[in-house]
Amino acid sequence: MSRVRRLIGWGLAILVLYSATMAFVMLLSLTSTYEKLQTLSKGDLSESIDFEQLNSVALDTQRAASAASDPALRALEFIPWLGSDIHAARVLSTGLNETLQVLLPFVEQRDALGLNKAQLPKTLKALSLSTDSLEQAVERFDEALTSVKSNELHFGLEPKIARVKSLISDVSLAINQGNPLLKSAALMLNQPGKTRWFIATQNASELRAAGGLIGSYAILTIDDGKIHLDDFGADSKLLAKGKLNVSYASGIENIWGADFTDWRDINASAHIPDDGKILADAWKQKFGQKIDGVLFFSQGTVAHLVGSAGQVQVAGETLTHENTVDFLTKDIYAKFTDVKKKNAVVSKLMEKLFQDLTENKVDAANLLKSLSNEKNVDDIFLWSADRNTQQEIQRLGLSGEVPTAAGSDVIVEINNGGGNKLDAYLKASYTYELGKCGIKTWDDLNGRESKVFITLTNSAPKTGLPKYVNPRLDLRKGQKYVPSSNLEVISVYAPVGSTDEVILVDGQDEGATFSTYREHPVYTFSVELMPGQTRTVEVTFIEPVSDTSGKDIQRKPSFRTQRTLAGTTSSVKFESFCPIG
Repeated sequence: MSRVRRLIGWGLAILVLYSATMAFVMLLSLTSTYEKLQTLSKGDLSESIDFEQLNSVALDTQRAASAASDPALRALEFIPWLGSDIHAARVLSTGLNETLQVLLPFVEQRDALGLNKAQLPKTLKALSLSTDSLEQAVERFDEALTSVKSNELHFGLEPKIARVKSLISDVSLAINQGNPLLKSAALMLNQPGKTRWFIATQNASELRAAGGLIGSYAILTIDDGKIHLDDFGADSKLLAKGKLNVSYASGIENIWGADFTDWRDINASAHIPDDGKILADAWKQKFGQKIDGVLFFSQGTVAHLVGSAGQVQVAGETLTHENTVDFLTKDIYAKFTDVKKKNAVVSKLMEKLFQDLTENKVDAANLLKSLSNEKNVDDIFLWSADRNTQQEIQRLGLSGEVPTAAGSDVIVEINNGGGNKLDAYLKASYTYELGKCGIKTWDDLNGRESKVFITLTNSAPKTGLPKYVNPRLDLRKGQKYVPSSNLEVISVYAPVGSTDEVILVDGQDEGATFSTYREHPVYTFSVELMPGQTRTVEVTFIEPVSDTSGKDIQRKPSFRTQRTLAGTTSSVKFESFCPIG
């Protein structure tokens, strides 16, 4: 019996020694990884991260991940004091290993961007596919890191975990921001035959549902992956063609009070395919050319394009990915108070930018730095007249469609009602809260009470803004004008079949225009904002959770809101689905 005990004792000692050795190997590899990660720049995937550096880090994490997978080492996670460290090291090593394995081909494709112009379409397509794998790996890693209890760590692991979390956050930002741009470029450049695209560069200082007022444009012809700049200009060049006379979806012109004879109001609809078709029809009417697709973006994407060009010289200004957004949303109005001169600068920028992009190689390092810049946040939408291409755009999540299927889909859009550029100072916060169950809709369907909360802050200075930035074109004769005040036209698209709306602005009942658009009830109302003022909106509605046959229509809620230049937050509060029956 004593011999058996000695054997068991020796066995346990060997197991503990083996596990300690594996833990040491894992921690040693992670220490090496951490030191190498410190030499890399702040997760922006720029020129300081080359393939060989990354491969060296990947080898270290691979060794650590191999040790972490050992069952004996996993068992130590349940030991007091040491267990949290072993668990953290395992999460760190396996997560880093998986992420770096998909990051390696991404960096190879990044480096190929600037090497061969003829291979650009294929390279962009491969790069966009790599971002999907990378995004999934980063999401899994980020989720796994939430299980690590930082306050229980030893061996200097706490700062390592914090550093990795910071890196993952930066990489996530670059991926989330870069994915739409890469996917749009890859799709456009890989179209068969010759296609003509309208590039709508929107000014988010004056909000429209698709992003902002169309301040400038470019017409690109893409033939077998080769890009040619056909035309470009500021919105004044479009307006010079006179009022539009194109067809619209029934009733669309009555929802927002927009003037659809004006180029600047074309993109007031949150259903981007409508905006794209209207714009293509308008171009055909006034310029006699067919448009195969439209790309919508705002100043943040312009900054990315400037980054991909390295820098752009215009009107004595050197624009980089770091200063482009501020220049186009604020500085340009102070430096070029004459509207014609301002428009000439915008036109010249578009010309230089797209000429550079079509004639020179892509500066991949600067592009990726721009994608890691939180200031350069933007929404990108794409529309194609070709049905198959439009289906692919939808699959990629770039179509900006207002869905017609029943479910918890809510959209909030803002259109500037003051005719000014004060949305550069608009801060916005949105929350969609799916509330209590067991409530009937007007149609006697099973439903739940839901709310949308909107907080808007006008951070514009009371004095000092240029006259061009500051008008209130909505005011009638005799109405008091307050400099830096603004009017926002808000539309809330409640879920299909919703009823019983109640709208409160600062706690007081607010009248709204009711309409139906693509099966959604749409509540539209105006909110005036004085400089420095914050206003709150609460919209309550009963949304159905079953159809007329009692069938469950519940699925994961979606909430689409507009980004604003001064800062936006958006969240969904959702605990569980409602019981049916």
